[in-house]
Amino acid sequence: MAKKFNIAAFYFLAEDGSKMPLGGLMRWGRDVSFLIRDKGYEVTVYQKAAKPFEKEFAQGIRVIGVKCPMWIWGNWNFARWLEQNVDTDDPFLFVSQELALSKKIRRAVAVNHGICWNGDKPWYKKWLNRPLQYRLITRLRGIICVDTNYINWCHAELPNRILWEQKLLYVPNYADLEKFTFVPKPMTEGEYPVILFPRRVGGPCIDRDGRGAGLLLKAFEILEGAGLHTRIIYAGPGRLQEPIREWVKQRGLDDRITVTDVPLDEMPKLYTQADVVVVPALSKTSGHLAYIADINGAAAKHTAKKFGAVKAVTDYKEILNDSKVNVVFIVVGHHLHSRFVIEALNAGKHVFVEKPLAINEQQLQDVTEAARKTAGQLVMVGFNRRFSPHTVKIKQLLSSRSSPLCMNMTINAGRIHPEHWIQDPQRGGHSRFGFLTPLHFLDLIHSY
Repeated sequence: MAKKFNIAAFYFLAEDGSKMPLGGLMRWGRDVSFLIRDKGYEVTVYQKAAKPFEKEFAQGIRVIGVKCPMWIWGNWNFARWLEQNVDTDDPFLFVSQELALSKKIRRAVAVNHGICWNGDKPWYKKWLNRPLQYRLITRLRGIICVDTNYINWCHAELPNRILWEQKLLYVPNYADLEKFTFVPKPMTEGEYPVILFPRRVGGPCIDRDGRGAGLLLKAFEILEGAGLHTRIIYAGPGRLQEPIREWVKQRGLDDRITVTDVPLDEMPKLYTQADVVVVPALSKTSGHLAYIADINGAAAKHTAKKFGAVKAVTDYKEILNDSKVNVVFIVVGHHLHSRFVIEALNAGKHVFVEKPLAINEQQLQDVTEAARKTAGQLVMVGFNRRFSPHTVKIKQLLSSRSSPLCMNMTINAGRIHPEHWIQDPQRGGHSRFGFLTPLHFLDLIHSY
């Protein structure tokens, strides 16, 4: 007899059970159901629905629609139904964790796909969210975080970190890496780079879409104004599809901006055209990515495979001892930057390190001394503002000036909770400058 495993989801099929909707959350739920089934489990997916239904989705995977309100208060109706109709001793995976409201289901892990920070949410939602998330994180056995958004939020907003921080499991957003593989392609003259927006477009209006659909259109206009031409593909469903199409039509951009629904199985093809920061950007250069090092072996292997590195290791010294390695990218905790920079320089490597280069004066002196002794090696800190298209354009406009330049910059970096690691002088390097983001703008001013 097959072992049983339950998945509880907002959506798996449509509200009436007719088809599988588009979207990353749905793809994640579908793919994980196959993975669990292939481990020898009989999988039952329970989802919120407009009307009851039961369907055989695939061999060994059954989907049951539970009639309840589709908005947030329906989550409590959904939880009560599960308590009354399902064996609460069976293992559960909640996609996402806001559905895990039952006190009786104890063998449960949840998935988090992100959380909205304060923003413009009504005060009562902000007030309710902290106790709700604390209740969920302390009750569940673990929460799989597909990005670091929720992890950062918890560290900034929730008390008693020692009780729950080990439950947050960072597993980068699941993808079949045989399909979701970056494929660099040379661009021909007259061809525009493609920007893929593979998310739902479901905000109240274009300018207030929380996922950034409207911001991408504004970015498109800025790039056009700077003479940088691109194409955009909106590949997710939602109520904003028609407003975006109208925006495109009014500006005569039908050949540049596409709004469509892309079936889940066709999404990997579009992902090969996506542009991602740092490691993927490196993979587009003539450089050869030899290693990914991480103390978490699974994370190292995942990242290496995703971005085409030859080898994944848990001991960074393998990189330093390889004479074929020319450049080392250092993206560890702030307090470790100076140590690894010095070790890499002493090993004869050029170094790119994320900011800050050091978190105190002694570390800076140590790095400076190491750089003097290894004059043949270069050290670059990841200050990226000076390379943005906006900065390049501003510098071009200012290049012909004859008078002195006076610059004022106002930055709002947001509030960081006092217990966040960035506020720890030993780990994050918090100082009289406060949050380290202003370093970017000090470098930017210096670049002029």
